[in-house]
Amino acid sequence: EFNDTNAGYPASSTIHALFEEQVRKGPGKTAIKCEHEQISYGELNKRSNWLARILRRKGVKIDTIVGILVDRSIEMMIAILGILKAGGTYLPIEPGSPPERITLMLKDCNVSILLTLRRTVENYSFMALMDALISKTEPIFTGMRNQITDLDSLPIPDRSLVNYEKYNQYIGQAMVKNCISLQTTRGCPYNCAYCHKIWPRNHVFRSAENIFNEVWTYYNMGVRRFAIIDDIFNLDINNSTRFFELIIENRLDVQLFFPNGVRGDILTKEYIDLMVKAGTINIALALETASPRLQKLIRKNLNLEKLRKNIEYIIEKYPHLILELFTMHGFPTETEKEAIMTLDFIKGLKWLHFPYIFILKIYPGTDMAKLAIENGTPMDAIVHSEDMAFHELSETLPFDRNFTLKYQADFLNGYFLDRNRLLHVLPYQMKVLTADELTQKYDSYLPADIKCVSDFLEFVGISEDDLLIQERLEEKRMFVPGLNKKLRDHFPAKKPSPDALRVLLLDLSQYFSSQANQRYNVVEPPLGLMYLMTYLKQQLGNKINGKVAKSRMDFDSYSELNTLLEEFKPDVIGVRTLTLYKDFFHKTIALIRQWGINVPIIGGGPYAAANYKTALQDRNIDLLVIGEGESTLEELIKQIIANERKLPGRKLLGSIPGIAFMQENNPSKKGIAGEVIMLDALNDMLVEERGKNPRHVTHPQDSAYIIFT
Repeated sequence: EFNDTNAGYPASSTIHALFEEQVRKGPGKTAIKCEHEQISYGELNKRSNWLARILRRKGVKIDTIVGILVDRSIEMMIAILGILKAGGTYLPIEPGSPPERITLMLKDCNVSILLTLRRTVENYSFMALMDALISKTEPIFTGMRNQITDLDSLPIPDRSLVNYEKYNQYIGQAMVKNCISLQTTRGCPYNCAYCHKIWPRNHVFRSAENIFNEVWTYYNMGVRRFAIIDDIFNLDINNSTRFFELIIENRLDVQLFFPNGVRGDILTKEYIDLMVKAGTINIALALETASPRLQKLIRKNLNLEKLRKNIEYIIEKYPHLILELFTMHGFPTETEKEAIMTLDFIKGLKWLHFPYIFILKIYPGTDMAKLAIENGTPMDAIVHSEDMAFHELSETLPFDRNFTLKYQADFLNGYFLDRNRLLHVLPYQMKVLTADELTQKYDSYLPADIKCVSDFLEFVGISEDDLLIQERLEEKRMFVPGLNKKLRDHFPAKKPSPDALRVLLLDLSQYFSSQANQRYNVVEPPLGLMYLMTYLKQQLGNKINGKVAKSRMDFDSYSELNTLLEEFKPDVIGVRTLTLYKDFFHKTIALIRQWGINVPIIGGGPYAAANYKTALQDRNIDLLVIGEGESTLEELIKQIIANERKLPGRKLLGSIPGIAFMQENNPSKKGIAGEVIMLDALNDMLVEERGKNPRHVTHPQDSAYIIFT
């Protein structure tokens, strides 16, 4: 019995010995009852032995402090005994404690490993817990790889790698289903303060003929909707004009979407006319701010008057074109007057379809972060804001929160939900979007639970009769029957050799459906990973056996991910994510390791590239690909094949441009890599546990546990 009211506490070796004596007396008897749970001495001994061996393998030794963030349960008993048998010292932490207190305790007590449960860690930032366990080490960055400038030389991505018919049940960035997204450019020549400066400044683009050929391929399969996901597609006027002309010359009946925008102040009336003639029915334009001072401060330098005139031209001449406008709220030094200038800009444009007011997200390491810090924004507030949704109020706001709440309410009630505006735009939207697409779009946009068009109309107080709709887009008009088979026929699979390297690429930029709590909750196929896998297969042929999977779509729980891993048995795992999902990224990789998977794990994507120093503190990740993913990953995979499915040595890795990695495998305090271990994720490994108790390593003078007060 461990009783907190005891006046004296036995040392770790004494507790260990007392417990083993009870096991010898009655291994089959019930030793512990906790709430509605009970466990026998034998089972408790087995589980604690198993945990002790895991902890010893991770470097736990005499007086190593291990945290326990577990409620009072059988798992707590297992954790306590496992730590003591390993020779460690345990630090109990009450679940439900404020996050700041927990991280203080972990840092103050020099904890390297934290034992917890999946249900417990859901209530905290996984990265914050990890950060508290880690002593920072500077990684090696091998420098940028030469930019791929001939995008036409890259193969068209093999879209048979994913189940498009499943993805087509959901809207994507383009707010429609049954759509193919295209990447047509790379690199950005601008120097605005918002973005990280990690990608090449040189703007390269696919030729108009190359883009058209990809469109033509899917057009012949029955696809009529195409989304250009680049935000500066129109930067090269001649090439983009040629693309539209090819669509018109070949009489393709398509719908074109530009959900991430085009540069709005360099548009001309003639160019807009050409876009619409080619089939453009959606354009997103980025304003950011209507303050000339802030435009200069953030180096966006938009010609605000030219942008306004172009928007007015579109609204007046092409009211059916679904026009979106992106604005941001809360720039460093922004005044309330300047914020209202942006709101007035929106209000001055009567028939915008979907304007947005995003709370500014400030990413560490950007010039925007420098501006914020110089003007008194705490770094902690900047880091915390990374995980917030775009509508949530962050501590980085330069004005009172009540002002922002009123600002949001004024925008929603005074503009977006204005009855006259809705009566004007809704009939056009219903000709372009199906009922289900309209429902998904407004459900993602508004703070309301919208399950059908009737729900939305009831929410805004408009009846069907008010709209006077004569034509609606039916679902069957855009549906592409048998798309998966058509894709497989066009991209025939080549049989890999029996000893092919099994490469699994995971996209973790979508929460599981049980976790999904984002307002703008859309689903986009993992285009970047399809590009990577297609390139690997082109270059390496039957030497690799590749698979692409995305969270929520191809596995919708950790259990399903575990099954996928057990069935595919990868030799290499590549993982891609965005900054918003970094907690999900690190937690998932931790679980993969705790399931006993010890293959190389390679991270990538915007989060990894922009935050490689932070991401690599997680020692579950072997290395990160920073840029030019196709050529960089190909070189890595070649080296892994040559090195018998293992990562090459640090010296060879250092010669590969475009990657980052730690100088040593597990450098950290006391030689232990910081790690959060979720006990309930290890149950499958317990089946393999057999054998005698681990040998005693402690003595009566060694510490048993620490109470932090």
